[in-house]
Amino acid sequence: MRQGYPRGVSAGAAPQQLYELWERQQWQAHAIELDRDIEDWAAFPDEERADVLWGLSSFFVGEERVTTQFSGLVMAYDNQSEEAFLTSQQVDEARHAQFFSRFYDTVFSIGGGMDAQLQEVRAELNEFAFNAL
Repeated sequence: MRQGYPRGVSAGAAPQQLYELWERQQWQAHAIELDRDIEDWAAFPDEERADVLWGLSSFFVGEERVTTQFSGLVMAYDNQSEEAFLTSQQVDEARHAQFFSRFYDTVFSIGGGMDAQLQEVRAELNEFAFNAL
């Protein structure tokens, strides 16, 4: 096995192998325990909160954008194995966005659902970028 690749996957892995690996490595965005995160966030220094929130917001927005924009790549598949693998990647991106939404609601107390959360964090990211100029 080459370094940097999951067990049983080589650098030239076929789409079917990648799909099978994905199938074996499932996780659930709504099953991850967040109690410790709530405690840690409550104890987090105020002067560092804005930086952490900005960094995580960048990922949150990125995960949602990749989920939405990945459809074009999925539709460019060459064969059914490739299509299965590419759709699994789109599902993972959606799962990441779901996790961030849950994390924002549970840990940061920024609720209202994913659309409202993304609207709020986009505004903050844009304000930060504008003020940095």
